[in-house]
Amino acid sequence: MALVALLAGCAPRAAIPDQPAPTGLGALMVGTWDIWATTGGGPSLGITVDSAQGDRYFARVTRAFAGDVGEDPAVFRPIEGTVSPDSIANVRIMRGDASTPAWELTVRPVGDSLVVSAYVWAGEDQLALGRRWLGRRSGRR
Repeated sequence: MALVALLAGCAPRAAIPDQPAPTGLGALMVGTWDIWATTGGGPSLGITVDSAQGDRYFARVTRAFAGDVGEDPAVFRPIEGTVSPDSIANVRIMRGDASTPAWELTVRPVGDSLVVSAYVWAGEDQLALGRRWLGRRSGRR
């Protein structure tokens, strides 16, 4: 009887199915993105898009630096956005306490790069300052 009890405790567990790969336009954004000015200066930003469903994606800030001053990623609200049929994503980043204007980016994912066509950081248009912005995907989930 002890052997039966021992073997019963060793029964294989049911396999947990893998999460399906995201599909739809939102899947274009899945991964960890690093965004910075290629011309130097300006803030740098990291976001991780954890999941997508249809044209929607769900993300979080993982890094936010202006000069040598960083923000704790925990102060930002979760990001929820959509990717349009022409593969354009609008990213709106807000602090939890709404103490500063939202940061807004318009990007187009192309492979492991982001083409940044608009970037407003705390009310300041970063492209108007003559900076060119680039985003790179550093990992996929």
